[in-house]
Amino acid sequence: MVPRWLQRRIFDWLYTRGAAVYDPLTILLFAGEWREWQRSVLPWLQGDRILDLGCGTGQLLPDLASRAALVVGFDRSPAMLRRARRRAECCRVDLVRGDARALPFRPAAFTTVVSTFPSEYILDHETQAEIARVLEPGGRLVVVVSGTMCRWEWWQLPLRLAVRLFYGSANQAERHSRKALTSDVLPGEWQLQPCQRGSALVWVATRRESVPAAS
Repeated sequence: MVPRWLQRRIFDWLYTRGAAVYDPLTILLFAGEWREWQRSVLPWLQGDRILDLGCGTGQLLPDLASRAALVVGFDRSPAMLRRARRRAECCRVDLVRGDARALPFRPAAFTTVVSTFPSEYILDHETQAEIARVLEPGGRLVVVVSGTMCRWEWWQLPLRLAVRLFYGSANQAERHSRKALTSDVLPGEWQLQPCQRGSALVWVATRRESVPAAS
């Protein structure tokens, strides 16, 4: 598996100067299954006020907008948000730039927070505290951690090896994230969501009715 410091550098490039190649790269590597993995959050949506945390190029935003009255795409990358803005022109979506550790939203603003293939910021305690703050009591956090393909074409085998080296296996992703994603305020469970040619590993958590006061 590629060292995490190198993963961070690659992602930093993709989120800035490489934003234009982000979507084509996911199509090349995963033959369209990436979209299926992203859409695996849809069965778990709750209510009609949704925050897409780390929305990237906004691939999921039209799907969310067709299911909710309020959809906000949030990302730290101006380059990603520029591409998301073009994609969201046809639907009612607000786009906000900022830091996930200090979300600029009122308490209990959302019924569901989704995040697909987030970087390590999602494991940060400050980020999780902010997610809990902006979720209404009983609201959901839905995170797609990883995806697997059960059927690969012969020409995709080198790509499969590259993906495995870069991301590791779904089991590795689960082991890495299980303890960090679990919290007293956002208890949840792992769900294996079937997709067309594989499955997505999804963390589904529910915000408790009360949030401990900050010390």
